[in-house]
Order: sequence, then structure tokens, then C-alpha cells
Amino acid sequence: MTGGVSAAAGLVCWVAAYLMWTVGNKHAKPFIVALVLAGTVGLLGSPAGHWLQLGVGYLDRMAASATSWLTGVVVVGLVGVIALYVVVMHLVHRSIDRKTLIAAVIAPAAVTSVPGVIGSVGTAAVHAIASGVGMAVTAAFGIH
Repeated sequence: MTGGVSAAAGLVCWVAAYLMWTVGNKHAKPFIVALVLAGTVGLLGSPAGHWLQLGVGYLDRMAASATSWLTGVVVVGLVGVIALYVVVMHLVHRSIDRKTLIAAVIAPAAVTSVPGVIGSVGTAAVHAIASGVGMAVTAAFGIH
């Protein structure tokens, strides 16, 4: 999933989010989460994104084997569901912290492994957020 966000725009999103989190004294936290999501989606098309996808795939396989061992049922996409849940709940309750940002990095790579309607809705939501923020960043900085 690249969501129409280039790797250059993704990097700009991550740098902007980092500066807003550190220098900007965590001002506009929901926007920082949107920048992290868009930045991750943009970078998924790069070699770093490939490594992120491999890591998330490994975590997903570990979670599936653990749930199968404990319950006898393989739960596919558990990492994606948990990451989306953390991002959404922290946004709703306005308790955005480092866990939220880590989940926002993992969610775009992991949401594609979630099967069914939840996976489709999650992928569409991440894609919509990333496209909107990515288009704004691309237009603001003239990135092609």
C-alpha cells in the first residue's frame, strides 16, 4: 500500500511529525499521528518499507502461532487489529503518546494482513488519511 504518497513526501511527513513532537512540544497530537501514518505509507514503497513489512509479517506469524498453540485457532492479522485499535482508541480518548506513534508506524504495514471487512475498512481508512495528508504535503513542498 503506497496510498499515492511518495517516499519523499513520506520522509517529509516523518520529519514534520518528529519536529512537532519534540521541538513543537507535542502540539496538535492528532495531526502528528496522521503525519506518522502518511509517512509510513509513503515509505512502504522504499527498501525501508520492505523491511518494515517483513518485520510486521514476522510478528504476525508469531502471534498466529501463539494463538494457535493457546486456543487451537489461528488468528491472522492480530498485529494489524491491535495496532489499529491502539491508534483509534488513543485518538478517541485523546491519550496520544509514544505507544500511539509506534502503532501508527505499524498499522499501515499490518492492516493489509487483516482479513475480511475489518481489514478492508482499516485499509481504506489508512489509505484515506495517508492520501489526504500526502497530497497536502506534496502540494506544500512541491514534491513530485
